[in-house]
Amino acid sequence: MLLSACSGPVTADSSPAPAAASEQNPEAIARRVAAKHTGAASANIAIISVVAVEFSDSSLGCPSPDMAYLQVITPGHKVVVEVSQDQSRSQTLDVRVSGGFGLVCEPQLKPPAARAR
Repeated sequence: MLLSACSGPVTADSSPAPAAASEQNPEAIARRVAAKHTGAASANIAIISVVAVEFSDSSLGCPSPDMAYLQVITPGHKVVVEVSQDQSRSQTLDVRVSGGFGLVCEPQLKPPAARAR
């Protein structure tokens, strides 16, 4: 008996959809994720760097508090993009990509350290 998956990859907006080959490259996924995150047009997003990595778990190196992740080596990419807001402002984003999924990795704020009494 042969079984096959019936759904396409999950995209950054969490809606399942089949992705074209051009949408599977890390740059295209990062550009789409950055556009959705900032509301900027794709033309205002520049790819600064793309580095292939093996993440140590399914958080893609960006764990959220109170979340559990699969402890499995996850191949993917770290993509740095620059989003031009207007002539004088730009924003640099760290986008993590694996398969057809991408997310903006935002720095986690550490709680203040407890003081000894």
